[in-house]
Amino acid sequence: LRNAALNSVSYKKELEQVKEQNIDITHFESDLTQFKNAFGKNYESASNNFKKAIEEIDKSIARMEAVKRALTT
Repeated sequence: LRNAALNSVSYKKELEQVKEQNIDITHFESDLTQFKNAFGKNYESASNNFKKAIEEIDKSIARMEAVKRALTT
């Protein structure tokens, strides 16, 4: 009877450890999903800003070339 009680305590400890591991995995998956979403949003924002910056630089170059032509002709 004593051994059965000791085994029961041991099994309860193991079960608690497994439950904690499952919770950790659940939190990890949740955190990973949040990271993916945030990273994707930041990447998209940075990509759009980069494209806009390149477009504005191209427009500035075109305006400067027009001014250069006007000054040299």
